[in-house]
Amino acid sequence: MSEAALRWLLDPQNPSIRYQTLVDVLGYSSKSRKAIEALERIPRQSIFRRIMDGQSNAGYWPRKDTCDGPRFTGALWALILLGEMAVLPDARIRKECERFFKLHQTENGAFSYDSRIRAEKQHDEPCLTGNMVRTLLVLGYGEDLRVRRAVNWMSEAQLEDGGWNCDYPEYQGVKVRHSSFM
Repeated sequence: MSEAALRWLLDPQNPSIRYQTLVDVLGYSSKSRKAIEALERIPRQSIFRRIMDGQSNAGYWPRKDTCDGPRFTGALWALILLGEMAVLPDARIRKECERFFKLHQTENGAFSYDSRIRAEKQHDEPCLTGNMVRTLLVLGYGEDLRVRRAVNWMSEAQLEDGGWNCDYPEYQGVKVRHSSFM
């Protein structure tokens, strides 16, 4: 990697990228002084503050009846972004994770875009389940049994070619037989 690229990735003005570069590219321990300093700077980042400012006074990202909407600005999307930023979850973030579990985890462990409050039937969604398993893992839910149930469901929903399809188990009445890259 070029020296200029590495300097850019390690710029303290973007602590999320700095942290991930230190740990994932340069092999620093996540407990190293430099990594911890980067993590501690993330809440001071303007994008972090803008995401957190999207929460209502009641402490959730609108809408109250679902984490999915409004599209790309509801809790689901905020949590995914915060996970990508490598934030250390505070009480407000953990509260939204709990709300996500309550509204969107199906009986078999998968996650559904359909909220338990808004829909008569929830539909197991491999893409959402995969995204949220990863998000919940990086937000510290690695030992949570609800995440384990979602991981176990993912292995059940895996298609013969080794991947997953967001239209699982069928699309327009036809059984899905191949994975997608959506």
